Amino acid sequence: MGTEAASASRSTRGAIFPLPIKWALPLAALTAVLYFIAFPGVIDWWPTALITWPPLFLALRGQTPQRAAWIGLFSGFVMSWEGFWWLNEMLRNFSGFNVFLCGLFTTILCAYQAGRYALMGWLYARARDRGWPAAVVMAAVFVASEQLY
Repeated sequence: MGTEAASASRSTRGAIFPLPIKWALPLAALTAVLYFIAFPGVIDWWPTALITWPPLFLALRGQTPQRAAWIGLFSGFVMSWEGFWWLNEMLRNFSGFNVFLCGLFTTILCAYQAGRYALMGWLYARARDRGWPAAVVMAAVFVASEQLY
């Protein structure tokens, strides 16, 4: 799909998309919270796994690849921070580092893990710009980002 077709399809998507960042980031955070709630051994409300990803993909819809990557990074960071909540305390107990260094190491790990979701957001926006169907793209970018990362 050429550049003209991509910009034409972007302009016909409707006035609501792309969402402004003030709406996209809370949707991305909602995905992270739902993902955490559904995770076995945490709260284990497994039915939330069925509705985890749609808020993120709504947030990504119509965004530029760069902005989609940032939204994905934000969602992944929140997701990772929730998932590795125990890491900061474990580092403090067993490493002998101070609280600041343990927080820094935890933040670095969470940012690295969030990179996968940034890649997923970037791939999603690129594929949607080329006219690929959303359902196929959602599945494909999830698997591709998992494999590539």
